[in-house]
Amino acid sequence: PPAGLNATAMARLIAAYEEVKTDRGVIDFEDVLLLMVGILREHEEVARAVRNQYRHFVVDEYQDVNRLQQTLLDLWLGGRDEICVVGDPAQTIYSFAGANADYLRGFAAKFPGATSIELVRNYRSTPQIVTAANTLLGGSTSRSVELRAQRPAGPPVTYSPASDEVAEAQRIAAGIQRLRDQGRALSEVAVLFRINAQSEAYEEALSDLGIPYVIRGAARFF
Repeated sequence: PPAGLNATAMARLIAAYEEVKTDRGVIDFEDVLLLMVGILREHEEVARAVRNQYRHFVVDEYQDVNRLQQTLLDLWLGGRDEICVVGDPAQTIYSFAGANADYLRGFAAKFPGATSIELVRNYRSTPQIVTAANTLLGGSTSRSVELRAQRPAGPPVTYSPASDEVAEAQRIAAGIQRLRDQGRALSEVAVLFRINAQSEAYEEALSDLGIPYVIRGAARFF
């Protein structure tokens, strides 16, 4: 169900989208999955050929599988259990597209003979950051494994709220300026943000203070 949206309006939008695709003679990625599901359900000879050709399956980021993708996976398997999945309920980011981490949570019940291996050692972050992550997830429905840090201790994690993303970026930039004034090399400072669209506010805030920066993994907004 479309959260916070009028179901009738959403249905009209989808219908209009389908008409445009039909007029142009094109399909999208979801159509590819739907057609595959239909073919495997309605044509047993095709399903047998596919199952004979593909025996073993590995699904990464399994927490982001939606109902249609799970249906296709089940049809590919055809009742077999030759499957390995990798995932973390705490990292579900495609719920807006129907992703459901319950498929991951219920995997052991669906495949009783499955071996579960928990990867709990964190080699990237300090114990303070790992503890903050465990605490944050501990009271949520996204809780998964309890991570254990492998790196030496570092400075405490601080939380500083801001009124909006512009104020947040300005506060971050001011903090970087203080570090630079204290003699800290800017090459030791990093700002992590969730989506590329957030770079605009940070680039503006850093530029206003004359702080040079390099964007990694995304195009510069300016």
